[in-house]
Amino acid sequence: MNGENSGPFKKELTLGEALSLYAEQYTRFKKGARQEFSRIRYWMAHPFSQRPLSSFIPSDWRLYAIERQRHVSPSTIRLELALIRHLFTVASEDWAPPPVNKDEARESAESGSPFRTLRHFPHPGEFDTHQGGDLLERKSLFLE
Repeated sequence: MNGENSGPFKKELTLGEALSLYAEQYTRFKKGARQEFSRIRYWMAHPFSQRPLSSFIPSDWRLYAIERQRHVSPSTIRLELALIRHLFTVASEDWAPPPVNKDEARESAESGSPFRTLRHFPHPGEFDTHQGGDLLERKSLFLE
């Protein structure tokens, strides 16, 4: 990565640095902030906190869960890993470095969302009448 980038991507983040940013930018606004801060403190003391985010592979988390189940309940492990999963989502969506050239910036702005959007109100002609008008069938739930 280029050392000129701004924000969290001045250098490659470790899990501990990413957790600090996450706590500051997201956790403090959550309803369950106290519990999540406790989980963040646990992760900050864990050896994983010294590793760069890019060094993790799925088997790291499976091995972590197997080892951790000797000490805590499955729900605790689920909550600890949910925090890490959301941290990685935030890192990839919100902390990603800006595009390096104008063409990439234009392409990302033009691409829009790859997901379909649910319609909340029927459009004219969207329903068909069957069997004397008793049954209605929705033609399309999603925009195309």
